Amino acid sequence: LDFKRPSVEKQKLSGSTLAASEWPELSLWKPSVFSAVTMWVKPEEILLPNALWTVERANPYFTLQKRRGHGGGRGLAAMVIGTVDNVLESRVPPYRILLQTPDSELSHSVAQASTLDVISQHWDFISSNIMPAIEAFDSDDDVKEFVKAKVTGLVAATVVAEKELPAGVDPDSRKFTEASARFHRLFNMADSERLVNYYSCGLIQGKVPRQGWLYLSLNYVCFYAFFIGKEYKVALRWADVTRLERQASLLLSGILVCTRTDEYSFTLFLNLDDAYRLMEQLATMAMRELLTGAQPSESSAAQAVRTMSPENGGSNTALRRDFTVQARSQTYQALFRLPMAEQLDGHCSCALWCPYIKGHVLGTVYCSPNFLCFSANKKQICDLVLPLSDIGLVEKTDSNEQSPMALHITTKSRSSFLFAQLSERDFLCSKISDLLAQTPVSASRRSLFPWSTDSGKDEESASVPLRQLFPHKTSEDILSHESVKESLWAMHFSEYGRGVCMYRTPQLVDLVLKGIPDSLRAEMWVLLSGAKYQMLAEPGYYNELVKTASKSISDTVTDEIERDLRRSLPEHVAFQNEVGIDSLRRVLTAYAARNPTIGYCQAMNIICSVLLLYCTEEEAFWLMVAICEHLLPDYYNTKVAGALVDQGVFEELLSQHLPQVHHQLMKLQVLTMISLSWFLTVFLSVVPYSSGVVLMDLFFLHGTKALFQIALAILEINCNQVMAMRDAGEAISYLSTFLENVGNRNATLPIPPPVPRSDAPHDVPEVDVSDIVSSAHDHFGFISMETVSLLRNRLRRTVAKDLEDTRRRAILRHFEDDVRQFSAAELDALFFSFQVRWRCLC
Repeated sequence: LDFKRPSVEKQKLSGSTLAASEWPELSLWKPSVFSAVTMWVKPEEILLPNALWTVERANPYFTLQKRRGHGGGRGLAAMVIGTVDNVLESRVPPYRILLQTPDSELSHSVAQASTLDVISQHWDFISSNIMPAIEAFDSDDDVKEFVKAKVTGLVAATVVAEKELPAGVDPDSRKFTEASARFHRLFNMADSERLVNYYSCGLIQGKVPRQGWLYLSLNYVCFYAFFIGKEYKVALRWADVTRLERQASLLLSGILVCTRTDEYSFTLFLNLDDAYRLMEQLATMAMRELLTGAQPSESSAAQAVRTMSPENGGSNTALRRDFTVQARSQTYQALFRLPMAEQLDGHCSCALWCPYIKGHVLGTVYCSPNFLCFSANKKQICDLVLPLSDIGLVEKTDSNEQSPMALHITTKSRSSFLFAQLSERDFLCSKISDLLAQTPVSASRRSLFPWSTDSGKDEESASVPLRQLFPHKTSEDILSHESVKESLWAMHFSEYGRGVCMYRTPQLVDLVLKGIPDSLRAEMWVLLSGAKYQMLAEPGYYNELVKTASKSISDTVTDEIERDLRRSLPEHVAFQNEVGIDSLRRVLTAYAARNPTIGYCQAMNIICSVLLLYCTEEEAFWLMVAICEHLLPDYYNTKVAGALVDQGVFEELLSQHLPQVHHQLMKLQVLTMISLSWFLTVFLSVVPYSSGVVLMDLFFLHGTKALFQIALAILEINCNQVMAMRDAGEAISYLSTFLENVGNRNATLPIPPPVPRSDAPHDVPEVDVSDIVSSAHDHFGFISMETVSLLRNRLRRTVAKDLEDTRRRAILRHFEDDVRQFSAAELDALFFSFQVRWRCLC
């Protein structure tokens, strides 16, 4: 939006009788928000020059006109014209200059602009440069031809300037720039407030529908309408929006926006889906800022990228495109569990040859700076992730009629993958080549294949899992069962591949549900969670962080970690020993140094201690990164905002799928009390750790939705008992005892006996963890991350409102003695008024 046109050399235009030095540079367009909508126009004939226009200035050959209804003109005609101009999408610039010779009834438009100041620059230029020249002509026809030639030359110079615009500047943004200027003028916005997009729509509030324009900026949602001489304006901060949802009816569909005091129903959108997606994205940004204190960001994608799909057309601005790119990249990252810095470069449809079915699977191939990924059209049929650092050869092939327009990719481990039916094969091939040229050689094979003898691990990080340092004697039956599971996984690897480049199919899900062998648990955890990709991207990062972590974190964080070290899994012998305590200290301290925003939060020690039983320190560290920053975002900050949002999501899901249990727990007021610790520690604080690792398998496989599925399964199993509860204490005691007795018949870790409690109920059934996993997958497997994300976006505003209400009450309580003369309603109004003023100043 804030670009300057490049300077253009002075040049003698065709048909000119004046010297080149007498003609102006293109610096006539001063750097301002109006520069892109101020222009000379190719002369066109106008038969009725005064219809809908009034004359502001005139000389014998030129007339400066203003459109009726612009600037609050009086009279019914002016009001009607102003209303029509406001409603129609193709608005006419309100000022223009016409060429009109005395002996002709026809006029010709030569310039137009959005403001009087800018059109006056054109008028002054005509008065000082063109008028002296035409005095030498004897014929009005010569005057007309001369002026038309000069203006045509200026138009051509403008086109040249647009072709020389720097990369990233859209020459079609004149219309948007005019809208941005109008937005800042109408709502008195600061220059730093960036308009993202605007839409023609209607507002239904009360009995009077208003047709106007909806403006969406980084911090505001605004509406402007002009009807029969009256203006109507609405300006709302995204931070003040408490409810945002789509409305659907037989006649009209629209978007409902609610604040604490008002409701606004916007309808009659030409592109409702696009408007709602953008509003949801901007509102989510504002809520995250309120909940976490993070600053709003225009986009993590600094550059507009070309996608290989044809849906990228239109004349959206660079900022709007960046938001679209950001949304697509976030979906891409979540789909394949990729690092947050991975930005989607493009995608196109294709067919992947799958050797295990000896056929093609239709889907989409995605390309980003470090990965080439594939996802089948039918969800969970087949996913594939190929790090570009592991690609050794890319070939075009058309030898097989069943695989036209194919691309054959060979990895450095000699695995082959065939992508066919690529409509954008040449572009994809060149894109992969460009990205491969930028891929660091040092990251080529590191840790792609964890079973390989040349994995290249630094000796400094060659720690081993604690369960190997502190082995536990296991029965022959359990060892035999582990051997069977290892054989099943070995067969799977031989058919579907192993490591990062394996085919991810429903068969993988079935194997995880049956249980991951102890010998493969660390490998599969880092792979399924996406931690492996960050390990590949930052080799040696953990070791360097350990060396400097103790100096970079505060004493408060260090004290909190030290206080919780010996409370972490004290029943396991590894954490009764300084070896285990030191490992846990290093990982927690390293993460606190990496992410000072979180630092350390209680519950992180419990999760990390279980990870260290199966993983090396470096693997445990990157798994903590995946959990705290990707799988459970905003869970471990000072407000535990993410966990509170997910409590609302769980309550919503429980009311939908187990309504009777939901009603009972809400009546007893214990739902959040019992489930918050479940989510914060991924159930590891409430079930024996030998059973908790099986729940962790499901969590790393399915992500956050697994927490909701497991919690629903636990309550479904105990449905009859919960319905018989008479008070909150009884409900808490029963569910705690039930979870403490969840067993694992195939556990290889020592199973600690449950701690005897005097108030423990005696009729609690003993359930194996495999039964909970089966119930969660079979009965609640339909719950998707799309459903969870929609509920999160809606409930995030409710949580932000509740936290703000709590803060407001605390502040008002602090000044209670000084404001006794005000009523509660007056205090609330005063607080919100001050809050709005404060936000505007910030």
